[in-house]
Amino acid sequence: MTPLRRIRQNRLLRKWHRRIGLVAALLMIWMAVSGIALNHADDIGLPKLPMTGEWLRKLYKLPEPALLSFHLDPHWLTQIDGRQIFLDKKAVDDCRGHLVGAEVMPEFLVAVCAEELLLIDSQGQLLERINSAHGLPTPLTAATLDQGRLLLRHADVTLSADLDQLQFLPLPASAQTNAVEWRNSQPTPFRADIIRQFMGRELNAERVLHDLHSGRLLGMAGTWLLDLTGAMVILLSLTGCWLWWRHVRHARPHS
Repeated sequence: MTPLRRIRQNRLLRKWHRRIGLVAALLMIWMAVSGIALNHADDIGLPKLPMTGEWLRKLYKLPEPALLSFHLDPHWLTQIDGRQIFLDKKAVDDCRGHLVGAEVMPEFLVAVCAEELLLIDSQGQLLERINSAHGLPTPLTAATLDQGRLLLRHADVTLSADLDQLQFLPLPASAQTNAVEWRNSQPTPFRADIIRQFMGRELNAERVLHDLHSGRLLGMAGTWLLDLTGAMVILLSLTGCWLWWRHVRHARPHS
């Protein structure tokens, strides 16, 4: 090979070595920074930092959450995805079974779920849970107030609930046949706020950063990007060794 041709090859190789090195350096810096952050996730509070946004829900391909809401003037009691209960925009707690009703009692609100009752104060604090361990018949399918009595529907039986005595007694047979106006769910005005908070519970900064670090968040594109990063590092190592070897070989004095 002529010296001129060798010089041209070396220049071309060095040019591409630098270009690949720049791209690989940026990717490796991101991997290093995100890796260090994940290593100290608890120290910097990443698990407690909620991540919200419609773009994230679509990126993770999360289904549109289902909401069930009951208007308890002036409040709204809502359950999202058959789990978490909200009083207006404030998260209360999870409730077992789907929300089938909600009522206002003199001293608290009652969230009636299929498997339990949640007693909640007007500030959104959970006061008590009542479930089958307390004698509550389940599953429940509806609820309403009738002349100050909390009525619950279990199978084909209407029950009168005494929450002070924890008694759930069937109404007399004559009353069972009377039409009961069960409360129906309505669309809540706090839908966007509730979904945003619920997403923050499902997705935190640690999970999102980990999925970005590993490439999983980008799906197949993320996998290929990590493969490309690895290939560039290998190529840099090989071209670097090749350039060094050629430099040493041609710089060595000839005997």
